[in-house]
Amino acid sequence: SEESLYSLMEEIRDNNLAGILFLIGETCVTEVPACVIEAGNAWNIPVFSASTAAYIGRITHDIADMIYKQNIITERGSAFWHALFTDEYANDPNKVLSEAMYYSIDYNGTYCVYIIRFMNLIEYSQNPNRAEGVRLLDDFLDNFHRRAGYFISTRHALFWELSQQESITVILSVNDAGEVSRMNQTVQELCQHIQEQFPGAVVRASKGTPYTGLPGARRSFIEARQAIHLSVLHTSYLRDYSDLGLFRIFYEIYNRKSLQKYIDDYLLPLVDYDKQNDTQLVHTLEIYYQNRGNVSETARDMFLHRNTLIARIAKIEQILHISLDEPHSFYNLYLAIQAKYFIENVP
Repeated sequence: SEESLYSLMEEIRDNNLAGILFLIGETCVTEVPACVIEAGNAWNIPVFSASTAAYIGRITHDIADMIYKQNIITERGSAFWHALFTDEYANDPNKVLSEAMYYSIDYNGTYCVYIIRFMNLIEYSQNPNRAEGVRLLDDFLDNFHRRAGYFISTRHALFWELSQQESITVILSVNDAGEVSRMNQTVQELCQHIQEQFPGAVVRASKGTPYTGLPGARRSFIEARQAIHLSVLHTSYLRDYSDLGLFRIFYEIYNRKSLQKYIDDYLLPLVDYDKQNDTQLVHTLEIYYQNRGNVSETARDMFLHRNTLIARIAKIEQILHISLDEPHSFYNLYLAIQAKYFIENVP
């Protein structure tokens, strides 16, 4: 019936199968229903039909041959991108050009790099309730990579993919401005899709700036790699490097010792007080800044009475010998809080 064939299309979609081939005949399906064709178009599922079984072997052979050739092209291209991103070509621009020509990669093209990462893979794999599903970690990761690659391939034609343990790097060839917006939407949907497929997983994505030229592609990769470290506590699935704000400056001037000294200069007395008295004054200050200094909103988020929060703020001011009403003290502490978050989340 049409209903059962439509349900079959839903099952194909949900299990990420490659397509469907109908054998048409009096004793088989007499015709492909319109609802099946519409579903195939809507979900990017190829629908084939043949009137004799003799064509099935030929069609299968052609598809397998095409997949094999495409895999060879993809693997060779991935090897090029891996070498470019790992500094193998860093001091030899002529080699970059020659290798790009060999792999038919446009040296002067525009590229944007994304990273999709399974943020809590270790915790997820060690959860006894999920041990069966991730018993063989290599197989589990292979499944994760294949699902992600297929998901993207149904929506975008020209991209390369690098699979590395818990992360996937996607290099998008950008031909128009709308392509980046579409990929942004795709990777956010992908993160949500994988989290639904693997309950308890935390999957996030990051994006570098689109640049023209292969040296720019490497820069886009570095930006995406920097942004992914700061994405786990972000509310959205995708963290764009251009939206990192102050963290971009931290990356440009990154010196762990200098940042730690700055943090200690402004926060160390508070950190020490928390350790000695088992309090949460530093955390209180973080939430206070997240709420732009609004006492009522901070008290609500921390499930505190407003007067209790006011007392905590007074204690913070007493320990640090400052007034949070003074703009100079307020913003110095804000920078110290941001630097603390940065140094705790970036390797």
